[in-house]
Amino acid sequence: GGGAAVVEYAADLVILAMGFTGPDKSVDPMGMLQRDSGSNFKAQYGEYKAEGSPWPNLFMCGDCRKGASLVVTAIAEGRDCAARVDAFMMGDTSLPRAAPLAANPTFFQMPQKGDKEASLVKRFQRKKAKSGIQVSEASE
Repeated sequence: GGGAAVVEYAADLVILAMGFTGPDKSVDPMGMLQRDSGSNFKAQYGEYKAEGSPWPNLFMCGDCRKGASLVVTAIAEGRDCAARVDAFMMGDTSLPRAAPLAANPTFFQMPQKGDKEASLVKRFQRKKAKSGIQVSEASE
């Protein structure tokens, strides 16, 4: 007849690449957290605290915050969020920030119009960790 035929293939592993459609509703079944138009959780870039959350210690980053992106982008945002979580819990952090320079005014200041050295990015020195943990300058 005119019906589609079913074809079966033997396989040891099947990977479904279906795309990211936003955070699952089971994460927030009561709908307490604010979402953007793409159903991603709202949290300010660089701060990552969940907007509208009744908990001050809830952070959102990566694909659940900004939607589907490159894996390296999600990893960088996760690392940057880890520094914010560490600072929230400990009052300070020795973890490096991984945000782009323009989004990370804590350590860098982008050149402004009228600056004498308009092509230079200014870097601010941060305090060294009191615990003796050394952080490689290469990781920044």
